[in-house]
Amino acid sequence: MARGELATLDASVAAKRAMLLNGGVALWDVIESCDIKGSSDASIKNVVPAHIERIVDATPIEIVVCNGGTAGRLYKRYLQERTGLPAIVLPSTSPANAAWRLERLVERWSEAVDWAAH
Repeated sequence: MARGELATLDASVAAKRAMLLNGGVALWDVIESCDIKGSSDASIKNVVPAHIERIVDATPIEIVVCNGGTAGRLYKRYLQERTGLPAIVLPSTSPANAAWRLERLVERWSEAVDWAAH
């Protein structure tokens, strides 16, 4: 695909998957299911924590990074004791996080990734 050309959804997913696998990164949600109104984190109720053991038992996890404060709080409440790993909580990459412009998010996330890699 030429630089600047839009990818199909399948190509985009494949490229992101390859990037994560090549970088030794795993993505996992903190909660398996919950009741939520729209995308309002404040409305989250009836949380069923993710079955994190499926990935923790199969891989040598070195660091946990949470995408936003809500994920950080939920991880600490439901999963940190099960993994034995503290988490770094970074600003949410959600479009709803209007306080952080893309450039600032990239800078903060890059700092954490660089730190974690060393």
